[in-house]
Amino acid sequence: MRLGIRSSRLLLSIFLILMLIISPAWGVDEAQLTASGEKVAEAWGKLLSQNVDLVSYIDSSYWGIRRHKLISGSMGYDIKRTNSIVSPYMLIVSFRTSYMDNARSPNANHYSKLLKRTWGFKTAEEALSNTKSIDFPPDSTGKVGGVLDLEVHYAYQKGLWVLTGGNDLFGFNFMDHLTSKEDGHYFKDLLAIQAE
Repeated sequence: MRLGIRSSRLLLSIFLILMLIISPAWGVDEAQLTASGEKVAEAWGKLLSQNVDLVSYIDSSYWGIRRHKLISGSMGYDIKRTNSIVSPYMLIVSFRTSYMDNARSPNANHYSKLLKRTWGFKTAEEALSNTKSIDFPPDSTGKVGGVLDLEVHYAYQKGLWVLTGGNDLFGFNFMDHLTSKEDGHYFKDLLAIQAE
């Protein structure tokens, strides 16, 4: 009976030692993680505090700009534990942006057969060169754009917060732009951020 108890204790000790070696999360300072999460949220806030003009080729038909700007006071973040050994924590940065599009610009030069009217631009360069206030007119109801509730998701991996995606609205409005030729410059410092 004693041999069984000693063996069980030995196995338990070995298991605990292995878990300490395998799981980097156990050695993570949670106060430091919280501060680094705040740093990531602040980086998004700084970027979106100015107009961020993202260029898109829409419906394989025309080029347009969607302008995003942070809605003041909407920035937040949360850090959650996960069951993953590789990514033991998840950071969720949430914020709201106002947006407007320049497809209805008076300078638009692409004729849409579907809409039977001029809508958008023939090239990305033309879309990017038409971003004055006049290029973002209201629609027939008087609205100029709308509001998006966005979330960006990061995984904690080897001392970094690594961007992994976001909610559907983030995916639709930002994912293709993160590394694109036209827009990647906005996001290059947000793809992976030091967590320590």
